[in-house]
Amino acid sequence: MAQWLYDEDIAKVTVKKFESAGFRGKHITYDLDFSGKEDFEVLQIGKSRKETLITANPRDFLRMKPHQIKTTSGVWILKTQDPDEQVYLTKKVLIVAGLKTKKSRKGKRVYITKGNVVVDDCSTQEKIKIKLNKR
Repeated sequence: MAQWLYDEDIAKVTVKKFESAGFRGKHITYDLDFSGKEDFEVLQIGKSRKETLITANPRDFLRMKPHQIKTTSGVWILKTQDPDEQVYLTKKVLIVAGLKTKKSRKGKRVYITKGNVVVDDCSTQEKIKIKLNKR
């Protein structure tokens, strides 16, 4: 079973790079044919499939209330649009923030920018900010 669900704003080329780096997943549009779903619906699809959502849509997912995320498999929001940078930062955050397992990602909203990451535990309302070193 896949561990990641790629939102429709994640390009096919980016998904291929993630898969090459070991991130098994399904794309909401290309693999599952769920184009045009509302963001909360996509998050619920990830929950039902026990997959963490990866998106490049900070506007909508950062607006969601913690109670909308706390029972899901989590959402990772990537601010950068560079596919290589997205994969590199995601791999780094898995290690630095201790989020390698599905269980550790449950209910977490992870916001990744080029230099920083914010891990918002929507179950406990705890936020952790991590400064990332440049490559």
